[in-house]
Amino acid sequence: MISYLESFSNKVFFFLLFLLTFLTYSQGLKNEFVYDDAIVIQKEERTFDPVNMLQVFQEPHYPYLPYYRPVTRLTFIFEKTFFSDPGPLVFHLTNIFIAAGLGIVIFKLFSLKAFKLPRSLAFVGALLFVLHPITSSAVYPAASGRETLLPVFLMALSLYYFFKGGKKEYLFSLLFFVLAIFGKEQAIVFPFILLFAGVLGLTNYRLGKHPKNWLVRYGPFFTALMVYLLLRWHIFKGQEYVFGNDPLLIVAAPLYALQQSLLPSLELRYEPHTISSWLSLSRLVLLLVGLVIIGWQAIQSKGRLKTLLFFVGIFFIALLPNANILFQEATFDERYILLSHVGVVGVIVTLLSRVWSAKSQLLSYCVFLIVILLAGISLHRATYFQNNLVFAQQWVATNPDYYLPHYNVARSYQEKGEMGKAIQHYKKSIELNPSFTSSYLNLGIVYYLQNNFKNAFTNFRQYIILEPDSPGGYYHLGLLFLQTEELERAREAFLKTVSIAPDFSEAYNNLGIVYEGLDEPEKAKEAYLRALESDPDNISARENLESLDKNP
Repeated sequence: MISYLESFSNKVFFFLLFLLTFLTYSQGLKNEFVYDDAIVIQKEERTFDPVNMLQVFQEPHYPYLPYYRPVTRLTFIFEKTFFSDPGPLVFHLTNIFIAAGLGIVIFKLFSLKAFKLPRSLAFVGALLFVLHPITSSAVYPAASGRETLLPVFLMALSLYYFFKGGKKEYLFSLLFFVLAIFGKEQAIVFPFILLFAGVLGLTNYRLGKHPKNWLVRYGPFFTALMVYLLLRWHIFKGQEYVFGNDPLLIVAAPLYALQQSLLPSLELRYEPHTISSWLSLSRLVLLLVGLVIIGWQAIQSKGRLKTLLFFVGIFFIALLPNANILFQEATFDERYILLSHVGVVGVIVTLLSRVWSAKSQLLSYCVFLIVILLAGISLHRATYFQNNLVFAQQWVATNPDYYLPHYNVARSYQEKGEMGKAIQHYKKSIELNPSFTSSYLNLGIVYYLQNNFKNAFTNFRQYIILEPDSPGGYYHLGLLFLQTEELERAREAFLKTVSIAPDFSEAYNNLGIVYEGLDEPEKAKEAYLRALESDPDNISARENLESLDKNP
């Protein structure tokens, strides 16, 4: 098999990588949007034009979180503009194409002369990477997947061109790095990967006796990094840094990455909240045995020491943003370790190169069997992203003591009209995290829809206590009082709402309804006009105003 593979041209390898990647992940094309796709993609209403492009570079990527990913965000806006607000299919298909491109780049990277790998083994390494369940976690979710998949693709391109050498290749490398760093914050460590390659003497830009030369070569990358960090500082004021916040992560992050790379689980464990939710004694023992074998083989591979050190360096350097440098909402997740996985696969194929020859047929069959098993797991993982409810249920199943999965499964049940189950999970979310305000607001809404105004009032009031400067609690209290015909209280609630949010069109509309009920038509008219001023497309406010004019 090995000699047969070596006879293939690069174009055949490219085609096979694209085909196998597409076949593995095509099951996800039927999936709906899940979780934060709603905010990042579905609620995005801007079009792809210069004004909006500039605006995207001046704002956080996600509400209330210190994420800055304008390049990735612009890809979503471009797709929505170009395809006239498409459904999830377009975004899933784009992710598959990016994954296939990443697999091809990994093949080209492993095929470089610096690593001395046979092309057939480089192809195997690309398959081990792109069909691995870790990569599936960056392919199936449209938004959160792309946020990792695209920057890693760009970093892989940058790394490949940097190793290639040449002026044109160097400029391409710098360009792709700049795009990557504005795609996701994890790319802040990428210049250090390049620097490490130079220290080891693996690239044309080695660190030697001429500091001016390597300063010229590496300086632009670190300059781009500093510009990026200054922009982040301008937006977040340094709030995104968590230096030394959890020293345990320095050990736990590599352990999690190694376990998921070498011993991936069949089921999806999305954003495991605690170490105990992903680590077991049996897997730890197997992992340690595997590491001993890898270490022993590494000792025997003296001629490949620099290559092994480089891939080990990629593994650890790529984990630094998740281990006490930049804030991440979740402590662990497979998509966070996608770049580190390049290092793991690199070590594996480098060790395999010692015994990879035309005579190693049994070895090649075993390796391809592992590739098939990994692809099977990745194919199976598509079922967990079918829709928001299935996704949230799996999240709860693997994180039963974490509030956020319960909140999201409750929202899914609420959208489906299964209010009893929604109440159950909102209550569980509150039990696990009494300070998570959104659970109170949504639980209040569910009770309101059930005409259980007493419990609705209790939860709205609790939300207001915790979020006194948010208009949501006052607005829904106003709706409740309007429903119970307590018009004076409704008026006060809606007035408080618009004092916090002066452009809240629907609050003005309901305030107009209240004023009509209080027999104050002039104030009602003023409220309807303010509603239309804030939102000219508010049909309800327009109809109410027309009705008021006809029946003064």
